[in-house]
Amino acid sequence: MKKIRYKYILVAVLLISLWNISAWFIAKDYYIDRVQEVVKQRTELTRYRSADLADSIKRNLNYLYGIPDVFAQLLRVQKAVSRLGNNKHASSLPLDSRKRRWTQDTELNDLSRYLALAKASLNVDIIYLINAGGDCIAASNWDTPGSTIGTNFVDRDFYQKNKNGQRGMQYAVGKTTNIPGLYFSTPVIIDGRFMGAVVAKTDVPNLSFLIKELDAFVTDENGVIVLARDKNLEMLSLPDATVASMSGPKSFARYRRSDFPVLQMQPWGDKEFPSLMRVQNEYSPHVIISSSIPEYGLQAYVGDEIDEIRTLNQDASWFAFLLGMSGSVLIMIAAGAVLYWNSIKTAEVALGRANMAERRIISISEDTQQRIGRELHDDLGQLLTGIAFMSEVFFKRLKEQGHAEAQEVSKITSLVNEAVSKTRNLAQGLFPVELKEAGLPAMLNNLAKNAGEMYSIECEFICENECKIDDSLAVINLFRIAQEAINNAVRHSGASKITLKLLSEPTVVTLEIADNGSGIGDLTKLDATGGIGMRSMQYRASLLGGVLHITTLPGGGTSVAVNFPV
Repeated sequence: MKKIRYKYILVAVLLISLWNISAWFIAKDYYIDRVQEVVKQRTELTRYRSADLADSIKRNLNYLYGIPDVFAQLLRVQKAVSRLGNNKHASSLPLDSRKRRWTQDTELNDLSRYLALAKASLNVDIIYLINAGGDCIAASNWDTPGSTIGTNFVDRDFYQKNKNGQRGMQYAVGKTTNIPGLYFSTPVIIDGRFMGAVVAKTDVPNLSFLIKELDAFVTDENGVIVLARDKNLEMLSLPDATVASMSGPKSFARYRRSDFPVLQMQPWGDKEFPSLMRVQNEYSPHVIISSSIPEYGLQAYVGDEIDEIRTLNQDASWFAFLLGMSGSVLIMIAAGAVLYWNSIKTAEVALGRANMAERRIISISEDTQQRIGRELHDDLGQLLTGIAFMSEVFFKRLKEQGHAEAQEVSKITSLVNEAVSKTRNLAQGLFPVELKEAGLPAMLNNLAKNAGEMYSIECEFICENECKIDDSLAVINLFRIAQEAINNAVRHSGASKITLKLLSEPTVVTLEIADNGSGIGDLTKLDATGGIGMRSMQYRASLLGGVLHITTLPGGGTSVAVNFPV
C-alpha cells in the first residue's frame, strides 16, 4: 500500500511539474500573440502617420519652392542683377563696404523694401537676391542687425546648382542670423546667361507645427536630424550618416558645427519582434517608420513607443503563475481523491479475495478512513488553506495595481476556499476526530447537515432526550451505521428526505434512520442479496450487543434502526 501511495505521489509531482512547464509555454505564447497584435496595430498607425507627415512637409515645401520662381521673373529683379553684370567673382570690397553701398543704393533699397513687404504676406522668413558672384545685393531683412546684404553665398550648394541653371534647395544654418533653415533658390537667367538667383528661406523652428503631435524627426541628405519634436535630437546624426565623411570646414559652413553625435538606434534584441527598435537605450522598444521626400533630400521618421511591453510581460508572468497554481491544486485534489478511492478499492479487493470475515473488513475500512481523514485534514487541508491565503494576497495586490486579472484571481480564491470546505467535510466524514469529543448527538447532527448539503436533500437530526455514550467504539460504530444508511437511501432508493432520530432510555439506546425513498424490496431476500455495506451495518450492531432492524414503512420508504443495551 505504501509503495502504491508513493507511486501516486510521484505521478502527481510529475504531473504538477509538467503542468507548470506547460503553463509557462502557454503564457509565453499568450505574451507573444498579444505583443505581435499590438506591434501590428501600432506599425500600421505609425506607417500612416509617417506617410502623412511626409506629404505635409512636401506640400509646404512645394509652396515655398514656388516663391523664388515667381520673383525670378520680375522685371525689377532682372534689372537689379543686370546692373551688376554676370561677373561670377565675388566683390573685392570689404563686407561692411558692400553692405553699406548696396543698402544705400536707391534702386536696390527700393527692391529690399519690396521684398520685405512680400515676405510678410508670403509666410517666409527671408527673401533675398544674390548676383552672379554670389553676393547678396537686396534682402527683406535689410534694416535688421542680421541683414543678409553683402554676405557671399558662393559656398552654398543651392548657389552651385543655380549657376548651372537649376533650382536649388538645402538645409543650412544662417550666416548672419545663426538660425537653421531651409533655403529655396531659383536662378535669374537673362538671354541664356546666369545673372544671379532669388533665395527664400524658412526657419526650421517655424516648421515645428508639422511634428508637434508626433514622436518624429526629419533628416537632411547627409543624415543629420534638422527637425525634431524632442529638441535634444536635433543636430544628432543617424548611424552611418554621410555627414561623418564631410570635411570639417564644409560641415561647419553648412551647420556651424563639426561634431555630430550619433543617435543610438539599434534592434531591440528580441528575435520574436525583429521590427522593434531601441532608441537612446530606453527600456521600452519603438516602432520606427520612415518616409522619403527625395525631391528635397529629406527623410521623415515617425516613432511610437510600445510601452505595453512591460505590462504584457508582467501579465504573462502572473498568468503563468496563476495557471500553474490552479492546475497544481486540481492535480493535488485529484491525486488525493484517487488515493482515497484506490485505498478503498484495494481494501475491498484484498478482503474479497481472502474471503475475510466482517471484522477484518470493518477494521481495515475504519483504519483506512481514519488515516485518509487525517491526511486530508492535516496535509491537503493545510496546503489548500495556504494556497487560499496566497491567492487572497495576490488578489489584493492585483486589485491595488488595477489589473483586470484581479477578478480571475478572486474566482480562484473562492474555488480554493470551497475546496478547503469540502476537504474538511470529507475529512470529518472519514474520521470525525473533532466531533468525537462533542459526543454522538453532535456527530449525527453534523452528518445530517453535510448529507443535506452534499446530496441536496432534506436531512434532519432529532434527539428526543439527552444521550451520553462514553464508549468510543460504540459511538464510532453508530456513526458508521448512520453513514451507510444515508448512503443507501440516497443511492438506491432515491430518497429526498431522511430523518435521523436518537432516543435514549434507561436500559437501551435506539438509533433510527428513516427515508421516504422507494424501499428495499423483498425483505426475505435481504440476507442473500445484501452487499458489504448491509453486512457491515449488521456486524457493527452485533459488536454493540444490539440488533439491526430494517423495515419498509407503510407510507413508503425504509427504516433502519439499531437497538443496543447500555
